[in-house]
Amino acid sequence: MDKAWKDVRSGALRGWVLCSDGRLYHPVVSEKALIAWAKKEATARKINRRLEIESGAWAEIRAAVFARDKYTCQYCGANGVRLEADHVVPVRLGGATSMENLKTACKPCNRSKGARRPEEWAR
Repeated sequence: MDKAWKDVRSGALRGWVLCSDGRLYHPVVSEKALIAWAKKEATARKINRRLEIESGAWAEIRAAVFARDKYTCQYCGANGVRLEADHVVPVRLGGATSMENLKTACKPCNRSKGARRPEEWAR
């Protein structure tokens, strides 16, 4: 090993931990990397969601959900009003845009429910 490296090694590697995979990790660097990765995933989810909405697939799924639910709000029973497709498990909590996770909701119910699960929402 180079003498110059031996002289600075302990200071240069302060805080770094040799893990079982043979790599050096630093707690602060690892934390920052996890935060950056989470932001990247959130951005990707937003982009994918926007693409779903802009594609014709969303319109088809929405129409199928309304027909399945007989054009009636599944929360308050209203019909003949403006309807929206509500994610039962919100997208921000990992809910999918699928027939199983969508319900017909009137605009007031859907907007007041927001990004909560039905059991967290007090009507």
